[in-house]
Amino acid sequence: MNRIKLLIAFSFLLAANLVQAQTNVDDFVVNATATVQASPPKITLNWTASSAVSYTIFRKLKTEQQFGSAIGTVAGTGSTFIDNNVKVGIAYDYLIQKTTSSYYGFGELDAGIEIPLNDKRGNILLVIDSAIATSITSELKQYKEDLIGDGWKVSTVFVSSTMKVPAVKSKIAIWYNADKTNNKAAMLIGHIPVPYSGLMDASNNNDFPPDGHPDHGGAWPTDLYYAEFDGTWTDAGTSVSGLSRTENMNAPGDGKFDQHHLPNDVDIQIGRIDLSSLPIFSKTEKELMQQYFAKDHQYRQRLVTVSNRALICETLGLLGGEAPGRTCSMNFNPLFSSAKTESVSGTKYFDTLKKKDYLFSAVTSYAGYNTLLSVGAVDRYKDSIHSVFNTTFGSYHGDWDNSNNMMRGCLGSPGLTLTNVWSGR
Repeated sequence: MNRIKLLIAFSFLLAANLVQAQTNVDDFVVNATATVQASPPKITLNWTASSAVSYTIFRKLKTEQQFGSAIGTVAGTGSTFIDNNVKVGIAYDYLIQKTTSSYYGFGELDAGIEIPLNDKRGNILLVIDSAIATSITSELKQYKEDLIGDGWKVSTVFVSSTMKVPAVKSKIAIWYNADKTNNKAAMLIGHIPVPYSGLMDASNNNDFPPDGHPDHGGAWPTDLYYAEFDGTWTDAGTSVSGLSRTENMNAPGDGKFDQHHLPNDVDIQIGRIDLSSLPIFSKTEKELMQQYFAKDHQYRQRLVTVSNRALICETLGLLGGEAPGRTCSMNFNPLFSSAKTESVSGTKYFDTLKKKDYLFSAVTSYAGYNTLLSVGAVDRYKDSIHSVFNTTFGSYHGDWDNSNNMMRGCLGSPGLTLTNVWSGR
């Protein structure tokens, strides 16, 4: 079963025809958990049955890119599927598709029996902004040691924030091509030059921008440019102008690429720790970076205790049938169970994260670059926010290369925050 990225305009048209019977976001979700048995080996999937005609089960190995044919079906009143065709030591991905008379719901989870500890993760390249490197020498040393302890072999390369993005990519590519089998990831540290790509232009019936706003097309920041080495990236397309943010405008030969879909599969994992241009905080970029790496070290070494639970703040509802908050429930239920997944209203989100700690949190809201409109603005991250891993779904947030951006502002909190992902569409 292939996963397909629908154009935003088409997704809303499709959703309008599927929204008749659902009443809330959870209608779109199959809340699934798994139990395992080693002898004889079997994996049992369990879920909460709800208003379905049937459930279809798909499975793949974690090393496979997509699901194949279904491995079984269950009647709409059922809530269990037993997979006896499994082996000890093998990790599997399961997808459960709920079919009703008018829409589909989905649940996904990983399961395996006696999966070996992964203590050899491969090689990682730290791409470090030379302008900040000398200010955080001890933090970088500690970070490398923590990565080594986590099973990584670490290499470093230093770049200038004034370099052109193809020159930065060439340094990463040299490292990647030296050992394609084992070179798995790159982490960008500091304000590494930001690639922009895309010719999204709603007025010309080109692809809609990912957040659905016609004024927010053109080119968006895309670090995946640094993680894909086999495709062709061009800078010769038709101009996109008249947008609300100058940086998104794209013209031939301006250094911003044309592609708004990846030209080929991503080859390595990519991440960025960039705390520049966050004047909402009283700390300097150097101090924010020092604070971030201190938080990272404390979490990796379990010097802080974090409760094994998740928090969801879902304010968008069905959104025409798209229900972006469904990804929160789909992910959190297999990780924590419904008993350890809490929900709060928009106005309670930041107040709750100040008082209680969570391993994960997720928030959806109408938004601007620096705010979640029904939840709070970026200045709320000046408080100690006690959630390690975070996802955010709001308009304009995925365009993160701007001052006091909500996504990067999350990482500047003095609490526990280490990651933030734009997720939900």
